[in-house]
Amino acid sequence: MTATVGDLENYISDKWRDYRAADPTRTKPCEFRTRFKDWEAEFFMSGLKRNLFSIVAPCNCKTAAQCHLHYKALGEEVLKNFFDKGGVGAGREAVTQFAAITQLMDIYGYPTENIKAESGEKGESEPLGIDALVFDGPRREQGSVRIAMEAKKEDTLNRVFSQIVDCVKRGKHEIEVHGNRKDEKGAHKNFQAIIEWQPAYLWLVCPTERHAYSVRHSNQKRFSLKRIADIPKFTASSP
Repeated sequence: MTATVGDLENYISDKWRDYRAADPTRTKPCEFRTRFKDWEAEFFMSGLKRNLFSIVAPCNCKTAAQCHLHYKALGEEVLKNFFDKGGVGAGREAVTQFAAITQLMDIYGYPTENIKAESGEKGESEPLGIDALVFDGPRREQGSVRIAMEAKKEDTLNRVFSQIVDCVKRGKHEIEVHGNRKDEKGAHKNFQAIIEWQPAYLWLVCPTERHAYSVRHSNQKRFSLKRIADIPKFTASSP
């Protein structure tokens, strides 16, 4: 039976209670400011059931009790926060991200071993520079990248695209150029990750829509994006 939004919200509410119980100073109720979509519930819960990832609350990875999303099956290298002391909002984008990653397997047919959640460092790119990479072969071989995926919890895909293009127009530049503008800094990290990982496609995903682009790399510091109907499904010989 397909999981519903109610199933997902009940699951997160249970985890929030466990997280709060580990620290009595956490008193906020479990409030969902933005309702999840049906596809997010279906594929996030599917990923949980298949042990692709899990939410551990409380999680004692660090000195204090935290709540992290663990994803060993997807090449875990860094910790992914799911809750913070302010409430359940920190996990909203993670649901979109990992539901989309599950779709890469269930809908597009990519092998689990080809997918890396969170990009990690490469060259001048930062950890968490892009939300997922899909390699042409097993990720442990660090071969060519077919798809780079970035997820957002809000309908900001056109803005993210424009900000990435603005970074391309600037050429090589430091993240400090963007000052304290958090969204521009996020797009800069995406830009730098695309330069370093050289994906053939970029997939931008939010709860209500998704944009796919082919990426043309003209040199090690330049690329262009062309909007296409969708990212390709997996075949061993796909370009």
